[in-house]
Amino acid sequence: MHQPIPQSPGTGGSYTSAGPASTGYMTSAAPVGVIQPGEPGFFLPNWILEERRVVPMVCMGWWGLSILITLINCVGWIMRGGGKTAYGDGFARVYLTFVIIGMIVYFSVSSTFWFWAAKYSTERVDRKRKTITGIVALWFLNDMPLWAMDYHSIEVDAARGIQIASFIFNTITFLTGGIVVWLTYTYKVTTFLNNNYTPISRPEHSAAHSGSVFPERGGGMDPILPQQPLIDREPMIMPQKLMYHRTDYDV
Repeated sequence: MHQPIPQSPGTGGSYTSAGPASTGYMTSAAPVGVIQPGEPGFFLPNWILEERRVVPMVCMGWWGLSILITLINCVGWIMRGGGKTAYGDGFARVYLTFVIIGMIVYFSVSSTFWFWAAKYSTERVDRKRKTITGIVALWFLNDMPLWAMDYHSIEVDAARGIQIASFIFNTITFLTGGIVVWLTYTYKVTTFLNNNYTPISRPEHSAAHSGSVFPERGGGMDPILPQQPLIDREPMIMPQKLMYHRTDYDV
């Protein structure tokens, strides 16, 4: 019969039986009341509270709230008699059109990409690409036109509470999306220009300007050449060709 291996005092661990299927090592138990990794202690699921999931979920919540407030502004004021009288029937119809387009893009494209990035993406590059796709789609089809129309509505007529709230939310989404679009465009264009229009420097040209790889000649390590440690060697002596005269005694 195998005897159990008792735990050493003060380790706070349990014991295992020293059998053939057992490793014989003690397994430490978690202290009571201490939150372990993966158990944040909040009511939200763990995968939402992970750092890599926060940005897509915040985007989904913020843009959803912005679209909801814009819809309330459209139905509660823009499409009513007072709004049509102040801004015209054509303005009210265009505003309603872009609200509907924004809702379609949010529910069919942006929120899908954000949830995809938050739930299933494991690589940072893939998660960032999907998050940016959702932001860019809404910026062109919802944020930019609705922000311009909200600004016009406040400029033309006295602003009401729902109009101010809609303008504030649309301003934040417009600025955030604009910065993302600008940075993405700059990165893509500079990467394309660098890959296609940057001249390739030749090794002999770089070596002539950056110096020799030998320190005794006053130069540094060439960045193009592989960085290898310099080893002091004796100068190589080339073997001399043995010359002799043939005589009659040579066999």
